[in-house]
Amino acid sequence: VIYVACLCGTFAMVVSTCALLLMMAITKRIVQLALVLTICLSFAWGTIGIGVSPKNFVPITGIIALALSVGYAFVVWDRIPFAASNLHAGLSAVRANIGTVLVAFFFQGLALVWTIYYAFVVIGVYDALKVGDLVLSKNMQIFVYCMMGISYYWTFHVFMNIIQVTVAGTIGSWWHK
Repeated sequence: VIYVACLCGTFAMVVSTCALLLMMAITKRIVQLALVLTICLSFAWGTIGIGVSPKNFVPITGIIALALSVGYAFVVWDRIPFAASNLHAGLSAVRANIGTVLVAFFFQGLALVWTIYYAFVVIGVYDALKVGDLVLSKNMQIFVYCMMGISYYWTFHVFMNIIQVTVAGTIGSWWHK
């Protein structure tokens, strides 16, 4: 389990790095590319769905996704230069302060470690409740599980907010130099 979680975490970091590098490489065209790619993938989804199982739900959802993607592209296409300029400004700030990316990767790794640790904690509590080491009423067991879920959710969002505040502070100080 730990091996699979670490493999998934490493894969997520590689994908994040590749996405950031791609955005930095083609900042002005990435929004248009994303819209066109969405349309192409929706078309492929619907077409492959028709070819594989025409009487299934997949082709319908592919055609609906295609229609929504094309409609969205027509609505926002004239706003792409503004969005691309904002993205360019933000990525210029990130490029100038590459340490923010390291902070994000650190907390991504910390969140992975926290998730693995918390999985063991939840399994331990579950075993203690089932074996009888911890004797609690059914309502109290539900309360414990709910509080554990809230605790995990809370800590994960604290990690995310630390990243947001660090990046916002760094970029803000860079912007107002």
